[in-house]
Amino acid sequence: MRRALKSPTVRAALVSIGLLAAAALPALLLLPADSRAEATR
Repeated sequence: MRRALKSPTVRAALVSIGLLAAAALPALLLLPADSRAEATR
């Protein structure tokens, strides 16, 4: 496991997954709020 973490390809994959998750989380949190606000209007 530790050897895998030292490999640059595994690190790049983890970083890209982390960036995708960071980009997706706010969108997932905001979309339901927007649809709820429009439904109550």
